[in-house]
Amino acid sequence: MNQKINKMDYLYVGVDLHKKKHVAVLCNCVFDKIATFKIENTPSKFPEFINKLEKYRKGQNVIFGLEDVSFYGRSFAKFLIQQDYIVKEVNSSYTKKKRKSGTNRNKTDEIDALAICKNLITEYENLPFANPKDIYWTIKQTLSIRNNYVQMMANIKVSLHNLLVHNYPNYKSFFKDFDSKTSRGFFATFPNPDLLMDMDKDELLNVLKQFNKSTPTKKAEEILERFLDRIVSALSILLSAFSE
Repeated sequence: MNQKINKMDYLYVGVDLHKKKHVAVLCNCVFDKIATFKIENTPSKFPEFINKLEKYRKGQNVIFGLEDVSFYGRSFAKFLIQQDYIVKEVNSSYTKKKRKSGTNRNKTDEIDALAICKNLITEYENLPFANPKDIYWTIKQTLSIRNNYVQMMANIKVSLHNLLVHNYPNYKSFFKDFDSKTSRGFFATFPNPDLLMDMDKDELLNVLKQFNKSTPTKKAEEILERFLDRIVSALSILLSAFSE
């Protein structure tokens, strides 16, 4: 539960969080900006920032306000909490509202950090204490990786489809399930339809049965029929071109 504090006893740091560098603004309780800092988002650099901050403290304690403690600000929030600083989580909608209420409505990292700092001061009792939990971060990272893999697989399937259509325009008519053992085995064995040129249905069926013993005879017939249709169509186009 949040406790009321004597705000004059503290200095306040609002931090705008980013992937590579955070921007922090130090203020007193009446919103006077005392200093601005840039902090590399690397745990080994965090103590360096604390050392720079020390010269401004003059015996006062420091309270931090961070917008996002579960993503870019997770490591920094955990570091500050381990150093026994008070760390509050500031809702980004508060920052946007505070920025728009000022005379300068442009958006910069320093202006956002100052807005976070002002919200930290005015809304201190209403803001939750930062509590970054690794489990939520892990779940978020896992979902992000999964989504990337799903998208990657979708892109690969589209690319493969484009390659297959070039050589087998009607391949879906004889392989409705592209992920079947028969389908994968066939295209691995015959990436180019020219390899079917000297095959009859019995030879092709024997090849297909290596991948799926229950492959029906008509499957080989369908494939060769489609293949012959393609040859006939190509020859027709050539004859038409020569006749012109």
